[in-house]
Amino acid sequence: MRNTFPSRAAPPSPAAAPGGLVYAGRLAAFRELEVVAQASLALDLPITLVGPADDSWLAGFDPGRAVVLPSEPLRAVDERLRRAGVALVTHSDRWPNHRLALPNKLFHAVSLGIPVIATDVGELGAMVREHGLGTVYRPGDPDDMARAVHDLVTDYPMHQASVARARPMLSWEQDSQALRRLYQGLADAD
Repeated sequence: MRNTFPSRAAPPSPAAAPGGLVYAGRLAAFRELEVVAQASLALDLPITLVGPADDSWLAGFDPGRAVVLPSEPLRAVDERLRRAGVALVTHSDRWPNHRLALPNKLFHAVSLGIPVIATDVGELGAMVREHGLGTVYRPGDPDDMARAVHDLVTDYPMHQASVARARPMLSWEQDSQALRRLYQGLADAD
């Protein structure tokens, strides 16, 4: 099962261009946030990192031009993501579980109709490419992240349209039906 979100009302009318990038999640090691910080120095779009922090990690973190904020309620994060127009879905390629992971952040963005910049790691990169949810970059490479941002901004309306097409398939309603079919098949096999 995926970490999908329930369907939401249709997103607001698409913007012609994004207003920023938002990472909403745990602020800690192995989330590529150092790469985001380095890439921020080469990007014109504002970057916001919001979420609960590992204080010992945060004490040594240089955010570059990114702004670091504490956790916010889900509705506030929704609004922040809508205003920015791009979600950062990043994590390292250090462990096998990262290669298998499909983070909540991805499905949160999809539920809002927002394209993503994602680390090209395993299932995450494959899902973004399969559904055209945004662009991917090589893990650990701030220059490639800056390229991915440029590519997304250049074709922003196309990425928004791809996310809009994928929203029904990547929703809790779709996944709950698949889960019910699986359980029914198991019950019928008994």
